[in-house]
Amino acid sequence: MVINGMLREHFNESWYLETYPDVALSGQDAWSHYNDFGRYEGRWPGPMPTLILEQRLWQGNESVIPELQALTEKNDPEAEVARWVLARWYAFNGDWSAVVRYIGPLEQFSLLLHLMPTPAPYLCLFEAYIQLSHSACAEQLINSPNWPVNSQLYQHNRALAQSMLQSGEAKLTPLNSIYRSSGLAELAFNPGESLFDALTAHALPAKKWWQRQPLVTVIFPCYNCSKTLPTAVHSVLNQSWRKLQIIVVDDASTDNTWQVMQSLAAIDSRIECVQLTTNEGAYGARNAGLDRSKGQFITTHDADDWSHPQKIERQVKALITNKSLMATRSAWVRTDEQLNFTHWRPEASWIYPNVSSLMFRRSAFKRLGYWDAVSAGGDTEFYYRLQTVFGGSAIKDVNPDVPLAFGRMSKGALTQASATHLKTQLGGARADYQRAAEQWHRSVTYLSRYPQRRPFIAPLQLCRGTAQAQQQNEIDVISNSCYFNADYYLERYPDVAKAGMDAARHYTLFGGAEGRDPSCLFSSSAYSFIRKLDDGKNPLSAFLTEEPGAEPLKLLKSDLQGLNGTTQKPLLLVVAHSTVGDAFGAEKSLLDLLTMLRDDYRLWLLLPSAHNTAYVDSVTALADAVSFMPLRWWQADRKLDQPLVDVLATWLQQHNVQAVYVNTLTQLEPQKAARMAGVPVLCHVRELPQADPELCHVLGADADTIKTAVLSLNDWLVANSQAVAEYFQQPERVAVVPNVVDVNHFDNQTIREPSVKPLTVGMLSSNVAKKGVEDFFQVASELYTTGHYDFVLYGPETELVEQLSQRFGSCVTLKGYVEDPATALRELDVVLNLSHVQESFGRSVVEAMAARRTVIAYNWGALPELLDDHCGILVRYKDKQAVIDALQQLRQQPQRLKEIGLSAWTRAQQFAPAKVKNKLVAAVNKARETQ
Repeated sequence: MVINGMLREHFNESWYLETYPDVALSGQDAWSHYNDFGRYEGRWPGPMPTLILEQRLWQGNESVIPELQALTEKNDPEAEVARWVLARWYAFNGDWSAVVRYIGPLEQFSLLLHLMPTPAPYLCLFEAYIQLSHSACAEQLINSPNWPVNSQLYQHNRALAQSMLQSGEAKLTPLNSIYRSSGLAELAFNPGESLFDALTAHALPAKKWWQRQPLVTVIFPCYNCSKTLPTAVHSVLNQSWRKLQIIVVDDASTDNTWQVMQSLAAIDSRIECVQLTTNEGAYGARNAGLDRSKGQFITTHDADDWSHPQKIERQVKALITNKSLMATRSAWVRTDEQLNFTHWRPEASWIYPNVSSLMFRRSAFKRLGYWDAVSAGGDTEFYYRLQTVFGGSAIKDVNPDVPLAFGRMSKGALTQASATHLKTQLGGARADYQRAAEQWHRSVTYLSRYPQRRPFIAPLQLCRGTAQAQQQNEIDVISNSCYFNADYYLERYPDVAKAGMDAARHYTLFGGAEGRDPSCLFSSSAYSFIRKLDDGKNPLSAFLTEEPGAEPLKLLKSDLQGLNGTTQKPLLLVVAHSTVGDAFGAEKSLLDLLTMLRDDYRLWLLLPSAHNTAYVDSVTALADAVSFMPLRWWQADRKLDQPLVDVLATWLQQHNVQAVYVNTLTQLEPQKAARMAGVPVLCHVRELPQADPELCHVLGADADTIKTAVLSLNDWLVANSQAVAEYFQQPERVAVVPNVVDVNHFDNQTIREPSVKPLTVGMLSSNVAKKGVEDFFQVASELYTTGHYDFVLYGPETELVEQLSQRFGSCVTLKGYVEDPATALRELDVVLNLSHVQESFGRSVVEAMAARRTVIAYNWGALPELLDDHCGILVRYKDKQAVIDALQQLRQQPQRLKEIGLSAWTRAQQFAPAKVKNKLVAAVNKARETQ
């Protein structure tokens, strides 16, 4: 009575009727229904937080486990339910000690046993005892007078459990009590490698008048099953229903399955062998059998199962005696090689419907068509398709409480694969597939064998079929994913919009492999980098296949828990602007920035992508933590990626970030997030927009608009030269911190004697038009023929370089991109900087100076801050003749190379990290302290 009172206390009538509308429709008293029927059917009396956590757990969210563990410590009914939820989970994962820890012994959890008056807890704990070799505990449990046996569907589980306590022939006694009670032939053992393979039963052939009745087609899909197939086929050959067409389909096996099939066919003419040249999966193989089927009734049989000899007879009999039936189904139990029974997760019974046993009339095949050739779940889809067309009453479960088949458990089985496991029917690939199928069933129910386009979208983990159908399904999956946004994609990649190609199709077939981002929620290049995907693999497809329940931004975020601490250095978020292509000035300067800050700050690096993996490796080696987020550049007319702002603002507050340091003026979302989180933000400006029309074009704004935006978005600016600082005209908010050069890296460079051989003149460049590459070729063409000069160009061989090489001939030697500029400078006497845009600093110039090389440059931008008559040569902007004159003077006065080189080296010392670091740290500290 006490327990009954506790059940009533937790019974919520309105919730019960709303949750179980069939009870409301019946008009039965809610409490009476629950107490007399509902709890035996697995229904709950009311809402419980534990059950919500359980649902999330089985959907793949293991983070709820600590919450469930905490609930077990409470002194209320939720504690017992939480114990059961955890025991089920740990049983599923094979942690049998944990199962015993949470629900053993069962007698102490009387409320749980009244909430769940089924064998489920007993079966779960019993299996744990067996797995742990606690035979005495298992025997004591099985003899408990409280073991539920009051339901027809539960009555035989105890016999199955009792057989597991026996060995050899003794196992048969409890097992045969099941079959004897249903008038079925009893089991026996033949000699075999395992008890499973030794199974047999002696049944008389079906009555003679049945032999004049319909032919039954049994289809075996086979793939690399040479060891298990004989047991499965012999169990069908031994069926009491003799009139069989047995079609065994080899699904392009790589072992000797085909030879085993042929040897079996040689002993019985009812067996037909079919060999597929390409692997089509189990349902594709079944479909091949369907095309060859002749039976009025059709069923299938897995190549690793065993069937009781009267299974087919019982199912056929039901169809013959009831013409309104379109299909029958029988039950099975899953077991290992030694007949230890189980369920993929603890349930009320080990015996449950075997959807693969579905036997249907040929007329159903003509109406419905073929199985859906997916990797898993196709038989369930076919079952519900049949049910939709013919109604639930057209399918009958035959002997639902008796296992007419044994399913062999194997570690490599498809149903145990993580992405397609049976648990995904609770939340994952199988659940998504069945929902889509259910919607399709409302309008169309016929499926051809090889549809060129799938009838409905299938999860990528499950999709098979023709190459065309798979490709279109992948496009459809991506198009419908919350991580793909067509408007975003076309806005970010105008070349796709210009080509008029469908956004999802382009991303699926080309963009993903190119590292383009499908939305602001997913970085293709970063996911490929972190998961080490093969070239050509679409990263979003890979994510949706392998980690469908995860949040990609969290996957691309470091575990920062180790960075949280009050005694550690303050945490600084550093935002990179690009990882695309080869590393040049701004990218290399970020390396210097991280090196200088790491002594005073813990560094959390945020990268927008991972295109240049070598560069990514270099910068991540300098950070304490690294995250990726698909940050795109600021543009005057683009929309804010608010989801990124929200996520990043949460991260900033969660990890107590002290300041955000943004590299270059091209960012937007990090600054917005910093403002939302109340964190100061500094922007390291390395650009002069008023002198860079190409940058203005990329950002879609004029120089004044860019300046206004930069000042609005950022609290503080760090300028890499006085020229940049003057551009913003707010000295109180701007700190001048020049770029640094590791002068020691170039210190072993010597000045060569030009009289020994021609003067070697070079340029280190990104080799785009604005860098003055054409000017370099023109100067070279004027002096090359004298024989006194060699002209060398370092940098990527762009389309422009190819055009200039064809136009000017061989006057310039192309050396390609060099990772270490010291390698190039070692070969040069003179370095030219002929940029058509004002340099905001001139990193390559300082590197040349550190290497004691003479630099000739156009006199504009920030270069006059670096060079003068003593440490370099400045000429009027675009005055190529002045460049030629300067080179000729150096040839005539070679001693100037040494003089200028020494002065240049002395000047370059001002840009050594030790000289610049204090300025940088002071700027960051000021931002933090004045916020």
